[in-house]
Amino acid sequence: MENEVSSSISGGSFGNSEPGRKKCVVIPTTGGLVWVRGLKKRPRLKSSYAIMDGDFRPLKLSKDYHYFVSGPLTLVNDPPDIFELSLSDNIDSGRSWEFPTLVAHLLEKQQNLVFADRQSLEEHGDPGHDLIWATGMLDPDLAPVAADYMLARKLELSRPLFEKCAKYKRRMDIFLCADLPADERALFREAARQYGGHYHEISTLDDLTTILGGDTASAPHDDEKQPETRKQEEQGEQAGLPAGPKPAIDIPRPVLVSAVAVAAIVFLWAGYSFFGPGSSNGLHDPESAHADGTGAFMIEQLMAADQHDCRRRVMMAERFETKGLAKDKAATFNPKSFRGLCGLRFRNTGSTPFRLQLSEALENYAITGSDTLFTGRTLQAGKVTDLYLSRLPVELSAQLTITPEKGPRKRFQIKFTRP
Repeated sequence: MENEVSSSISGGSFGNSEPGRKKCVVIPTTGGLVWVRGLKKRPRLKSSYAIMDGDFRPLKLSKDYHYFVSGPLTLVNDPPDIFELSLSDNIDSGRSWEFPTLVAHLLEKQQNLVFADRQSLEEHGDPGHDLIWATGMLDPDLAPVAADYMLARKLELSRPLFEKCAKYKRRMDIFLCADLPADERALFREAARQYGGHYHEISTLDDLTTILGGDTASAPHDDEKQPETRKQEEQGEQAGLPAGPKPAIDIPRPVLVSAVAVAAIVFLWAGYSFFGPGSSNGLHDPESAHADGTGAFMIEQLMAADQHDCRRRVMMAERFETKGLAKDKAATFNPKSFRGLCGLRFRNTGSTPFRLQLSEALENYAITGSDTLFTGRTLQAGKVTDLYLSRLPVELSAQLTITPEKGPRKRFQIKFTRP
């Protein structure tokens, strides 16, 4: 396959890919990769919503997703449909999901959207299909917006996937905003060359639809709409409602942080910390650690020289030193709250998944943007999830509950003590 690294749309519809070729979509986050698992029309419902695959409870993302579908997306989907977006994991904060979600909707309109093969991903790290990787928020005209998306970290978390795409000869297309800093764009242009992928810089919706090709024609703009349509939308705006159906899902709307605020939060350690999505991403290689008595999981400390070094390693996607935690006879893990403690890693070393949940006692020490470890999440066999600390807990105990698919529930204590 000829490698295409383009910074414009001059190459046409996906360069040399065959027309109608199906593609899956991945949403990179600072915690790992989230896959689009489903995109279905739900005409009998009142509001679009997002769920985790296999669950029916709307995610906190749902209200924003509804505004996205019933607002900007009407440029390519008018009148708006009601959609169910199914994801492989939770996304609680940020707006960089908007660009890849738009790509998924455009592919769905073409009937070219397919979903990554679960078994192939779990066994080989291979999505089983051609791949589209995109990140970024959008403006009201569905044009990508430049902001601080922590792209260096997202790239490091994505490299294992890119390697598998190259190994299994999956076509890989990377989409980024054309207005991002030159050094960030250069990182992904080089990554595309390295892994035999295809790199595209997008400025407008028309750029994107031209590259995707197929039936993705835009809906009429405001000046092309009938007077009755404009009047209805104006009345809705005056009432403080978004265009389209009134949301029926009563979910607190996440704060939409401006690009400047995002950059500020990134540089304020107290405002930045996150959980990994429960996938082994290759960023931090496993090191020796002591498993607890069950042999099914282990806890590792993530360490650096000091808190400043912790922040630097998170920001620069660098490796942490790790050290295993042993469990005492009272079923307690005892990490020391020394100044170089950056967080904890939970690793499933067994052959079956289990559900992991931390008590709320630790939540105030992890400003996460994601609450899945405190509400409970499933950790697949051989996978890890990381907890980064925003401040050091001292003389604090938190309960860890492990619920395997089969067998009794196990409870442990994590007791942070002074060094």
